[in-house]
Amino acid sequence: MRTLTYLAATALAAGVALLAVMPSESSPAAPASARPQDAQQAILAAFDRYDVVAGASPNDIFLDLIRNPAFPGRADVIAVECGNSLYQPLLDRYIAGQDVPLAEVRQVWRNTTQPSCGFSVFYERLFPLVREVNKSLPPASWSGG
Repeated sequence: MRTLTYLAATALAAGVALLAVMPSESSPAAPASARPQDAQQAILAAFDRYDVVAGASPNDIFLDLIRNPAFPGRADVIAVECGNSLYQPLLDRYIAGQDVPLAEVRQVWRNTTQPSCGFSVFYERLFPLVREVNKSLPPASWSGG
């Protein structure tokens, strides 16, 4: 099983990197006869074909995807652009399950150059979910950041 690492990158634009895809050198072009698919299954399948799977406009589809039991086996890193990297060590300890209050972790998305991040309720739900998922992983699969 892959190690899950979650990063709060310096705020450049609000979003969670999960949905749009960038092909790797070995991946084939998208088929001309693309058909609608289950979103979670399509995103999970994208991890098999692409080196980077990314997206913007954080919403519940990302939370549902992270809850999917197959997700930790497909994704190594979640990069959050709506955060302050100054607090990365604090966030790492929190998502690793250490005794860090969520009230302290809120600085990650509230003390940024992007005011809209501080008003978002998405991050208030994202990081506790990541913490919960990491706690459910076998100890050998989590490196703690």
